[in-house]
Amino acid sequence: MIMKRWLAGVSAAALAASISLIAGGAASSSPPTPRPDHLGTGFWVTVPRNDDGLSVTGSVIITGPRATSGTVTYPGGSSDFTVTAGSSTTVTLPASVQLDAATAATPQNKGVHVTALDEVSVVVMDYRDASADDYLALPTDVTGKEHLVLAWGAGPITTVSQFAVVATADDTEVTYTPQAATSSGIAAGTVTTANLDAGDVLPVSSSTGNLTGTPVTSTKPVGVVGGHSCANIPTAQTFYCDVVIGLRQSSCPVWALEIPTTWPVCLTM
Repeated sequence: MIMKRWLAGVSAAALAASISLIAGGAASSSPPTPRPDHLGTGFWVTVPRNDDGLSVTGSVIITGPRATSGTVTYPGGSSDFTVTAGSSTTVTLPASVQLDAATAATPQNKGVHVTALDEVSVVVMDYRDASADDYLALPTDVTGKEHLVLAWGAGPITTVSQFAVVATADDTEVTYTPQAATSSGIAAGTVTTANLDAGDVLPVSSSTGNLTGTPVTSTKPVGVVGGHSCANIPTAQTFYCDVVIGLRQSSCPVWALEIPTTWPVCLTM
């Protein structure tokens, strides 16, 4: 009986000590790091080339969980906006913001900068008659320096597999190895570099083939969007073609770029 009481006392003391340690540890631990998401106060985006580049209207659609205001800045001008909580605001962009054909391996000063006083989400719309698509933009605080392109390969002979890199900071060196020959004359598998400043956009398109799987690395965080100027899905014999730009690329760790797969993937832990 005495032994049972002693063991009960020891067990109670141990339990109390454990609870105290757990409570103390919880009190002293730092709060969990927020998971990256699509909400932010700053975005760099671009309007990729749609089919032959004619009669295209680009726009940004902005929504937010709380009422806020901000500015959309683009080459040659800017537009202020306000957002009511739970509703959307559309800002139409000038036609000149659409990327030109990527016939030279040089950046174009066509980036669009969306800033807001409070967190918002941004969708980029690329529209013309009979060919339209959009993509969910990622804020600059979740952009990265290692990306893997997801594009498309099937389309009419005059259309191209493509991707674009948007710089978020000056003096950014971008390196990529195209998985297909490019419209600017770069052979598939050739390591290529370009220097970009904030707001510069580097468009890359194929002369033939699919740019899916192209690794893109940079010395500073960038945004990457991939797709096709007018894709036939699921095969080249499927009519009619449509622009594909809904393939916003998230940042990948370097080791993910080295995994041989049919489709490029990013593994998260």
